[in-house]
Amino acid sequence: MMKGIANKHRARTAAESILEKYYINDPCELPFKAIMGAENVYYQERKLKGCLGNMVRNQRHGSITVSNEITYEPQKRFVTAHELGHWFLHKDVPNFNCDDKKLHEWHGGGSKYEIEANTFASELLMPHILFKACCQGKVFSRALIEELSNKFYTSLTATAFRFTDIGNESLMVVYSQNGFIKWYKPSSDFRFSFYEGRSPIPKGTVTESYYAKELDDHETEVVVAQKWFHNDWSTKEDHYLNECIIPLKKLNACLTFLWEHEVNFEEF
Repeated sequence: MMKGIANKHRARTAAESILEKYYINDPCELPFKAIMGAENVYYQERKLKGCLGNMVRNQRHGSITVSNEITYEPQKRFVTAHELGHWFLHKDVPNFNCDDKKLHEWHGGGSKYEIEANTFASELLMPHILFKACCQGKVFSRALIEELSNKFYTSLTATAFRFTDIGNESLMVVYSQNGFIKWYKPSSDFRFSFYEGRSPIPKGTVTESYYAKELDDHETEVVVAQKWFHNDWSTKEDHYLNECIIPLKKLNACLTFLWEHEVNFEEF
């Protein structure tokens, strides 16, 4: 699938237009089937091989298929919204087959089509005005991500992604599985960077303790930034991060949130 520069503004604007066109004030009550019916798109759920969602089109009609093996309703909503993004945005492409990897492509390096479809889905399910209002005046925490996930009826992962874009804290979310980093997404102004691909979870971190079965739950803890970003030359010994996690035990996976900890020198 074609790589290139994704037009995220176009994707967001398209989602906003759909919300306005169909008078949708509460994204939790998105009438997916009614929208697709009005747009000449047939919807079905059935077993799919090698993907979670599929969109097929001709000049006037289309079909969207979502895997019937998805049992988590927020995930099903995101896959459906993602495929709708392809329908509205990519009229020059007749077919998309979207697996888990494509549904996690948000920035450079991936297909511009998938990045745009994810951006569309995020705006459709979590409109930026409503999302920012729900973050206003609140201190970042694991509980806030869970609150937003429940509010918008979206998965914890999709909610975490959205927060990195328009939340009220500069941070990085890291998704790991079986003790290895699979992907990560920073806020635009988060100042630390990874310089390697797939790598094991660093020693001495909260996330490492989770995989070592040394904790079931925890409060936010402070860690030395170099433990996570040892290859980032700009990371100094006196840089500290807050680290908290949301365990995804059924997948042996974990969402990790990292944001800067401001040292209060009056404590010393």
